[in-house]
Amino acid sequence: MPLGAVKRLGRFAVERARAYGKIVQIAWGCARALASLSFANRAVFPVILRQFYFTAVQALPLVLFSALVVGSISVHYILQILTDLVGAYELVGTLLIHAVLHEIAPILCTMILLVRSGTAVISEVSLMKINRELDTLEHLGIDLDHYVHFPRVAAFILAGPSLTLIFSVVSLVGSFLIFGFRYNITFGLYLDELYAALTLKSLLIVVAKPVLMSAVMILTALQKAMDVEAAFTEVPVRLIQGLIRALGIIIVVELFFALL
Repeated sequence: MPLGAVKRLGRFAVERARAYGKIVQIAWGCARALASLSFANRAVFPVILRQFYFTAVQALPLVLFSALVVGSISVHYILQILTDLVGAYELVGTLLIHAVLHEIAPILCTMILLVRSGTAVISEVSLMKINRELDTLEHLGIDLDHYVHFPRVAAFILAGPSLTLIFSVVSLVGSFLIFGFRYNITFGLYLDELYAALTLKSLLIVVAKPVLMSAVMILTALQKAMDVEAAFTEVPVRLIQGLIRALGIIIVVELFFALL
């Protein structure tokens, strides 16, 4: 192998190891903040609420709209195939639960969080570092893990499953209310099939998958933001890198759950 290729491969490995090491460091700092009950601190708790409002509450209109559009299309085709073409009414609940709760809702809500809030976190924390705001907090004896990292990680971890559950309910119920007149199945029978197919495993997946995806996404965003040195021109570069890396990690998480 040429020496140049070896150097590039080594540089790539070192950069990736440093990046993932920083992610682990931020995650460990957030774990320490949680263990020390920093969320009960009068200075930290309002920051968590504010971050949750920006991350989850303000994203609700987009999530509801996406649930009605994407959910209605998905549920419509699944019901049309099962009820009109196949007549397999007993599979309605199982397929809808697997399609919406296991796949569509977690992935789409995570993508919304990534594009809408993940980019905002990278830009915000990057500018805080460039403007020396983070240095000021450290000089004042304020732990960045408690005041900067933990509130954002907590907000994303809470927002992910919350939006996913809302998306799932709106998709499954709203789509039938919109297109239900076209199917050879009553609303009561439809709800009975969903309830019968809803298992503890499905509930665990609809919570665990968005929690893990949201966690790795926000940790990646914070790592990229903290990599900014002193130039404003670094912000868009770190922003794009953070989006690409977070998307790659989300795909890995999806494959992990698929194997499980």
